Amino acid sequence: MAHPLRFGVKNSGQDTTIDELRAVWRIADEARFDHVWVFDHLASVGPDGPDRPVYESSTLQAAMAVATRHVGLGCMVTGNTYRNPALQAKIAASVDHLSGGRLEFGIGAAWAEVEHQMFAIAGLDHRVGRLSESLEILRSLRTQPRTTFEGRYYTMRDAISNPKPMQHPYPPIWIGASGPRTLMLTARHADVWNASGIPKNSRNCRRDWTSCALRLAAIHQRSAAPCSTRGMASTAQSWWIPPADAPGAGFPSTSSLCPRATRSV
Repeated sequence: MAHPLRFGVKNSGQDTTIDELRAVWRIADEARFDHVWVFDHLASVGPDGPDRPVYESSTLQAAMAVATRHVGLGCMVTGNTYRNPALQAKIAASVDHLSGGRLEFGIGAAWAEVEHQMFAIAGLDHRVGRLSESLEILRSLRTQPRTTFEGRYYTMRDAISNPKPMQHPYPPIWIGASGPRTLMLTARHADVWNASGIPKNSRNCRRDWTSCALRLAAIHQRSAAPCSTRGMASTAQSWWIPPADAPGAGFPSTSSLCPRATRSV
């Protein structure tokens, strides 16, 4: 089944101002982009080090929800280790209601070692296992009256998470993945694959993306039907590899093929 091509914009929330963030959100909303994004880091990332300002992602998503009327919104992607899955479920449901059902829920295993060291955040050494358990818990909290879960990393005992998300059964799930284990989780749980983890500087990046896409499709075909309640769509990522001194060199432009029709506005 063909999926509509959708376009989004992103001001990550790093090394920027609130006025600049609001301007991006306004442009995305007025121009009827399909979605607008932030990212999830507790310290700045990139070659200039961790000292630059960076705003907290769930707070920004709540602000985006009330500052816009039409555009979908989300975090590409939430770092799973930063929050207990029960807290993450509550945040996502709250933002979905604040936005009138426009949340796109992005999540990944997390990767920034400096943040985990700086704030003594546990779990980076078992990040994929933690993500796997979180995805199971999140689905249950969003769809069941009570959740009991006994895992290696998380425990829920008769847990309640109300209100449920405004979108039924829950917002579209975007999972950031490139390795074989996270690709398996993507095939089982996601609506959209965020493929941005492929190396940006690779001269073979188009081949690498194709390889990952084929692997994901094969995993999805082998996945047991009960593991997914909705069809999973792939993402299309076009890599621009300009000369090394060109503005924005090494950074990809992205678009996605989404499993749902573009929202009416």
